Amino acid sequence: NGPIVGRDTITFKIRTPALNDTPENVIHKTFAIYAVTDRFLNSDREQFYTIQFMSIEGMKDNITRLTEKFNGSTEETAFKLFSEYIVEPRVMTPEFKDSGDPSITILDTPHFSNNLEFVANYWSPFKCMNYVAKNTVGNEYKLPNTLFFESNKGHYFTSITALTQGQKDIKTLYDEY
Repeated sequence: NGPIVGRDTITFKIRTPALNDTPENVIHKTFAIYAVTDRFLNSDREQFYTIQFMSIEGMKDNITRLTEKFNGSTEETAFKLFSEYIVEPRVMTPEFKDSGDPSITILDTPHFSNNLEFVANYWSPFKCMNYVAKNTVGNEYKLPNTLFFESNKGHYFTSITALTQGQKDIKTLYDEY
């Protein structure tokens, strides 16, 4: 019965029925609704529609543009970009108060490529973060395969090699190719 008027959010708490309801098995995140499409009446008192939504960070990235110079180590630049321009609460309460604990995990530090300098010429924060990731080489695993991504637990800025090795070390990786 409530109208969708803007700044509307939807919060999901999803888990697989076979797993216990513990924080490590649950995806709990708030998303921003940006469109209602394909609306049609099924009967005189029933209608169907599609709600389109995206992460709050994605909505923020669509409207934020950076025009400044960044320099320093790649992990410092990544942390600055994340903390100043990307970070949003994972779960928002109806009063728009932060109830999550957003974080970024940066692995394989200090990075071998520790002196990065670039000018963001009207770039979005995600484009800047991906540029930093593309120009990052890890410390232990000197491979240029660093990514910036979000999992069900938080954001990561790490190389694929370091992430895979960490899973092998704690024996959560089934097999490697």
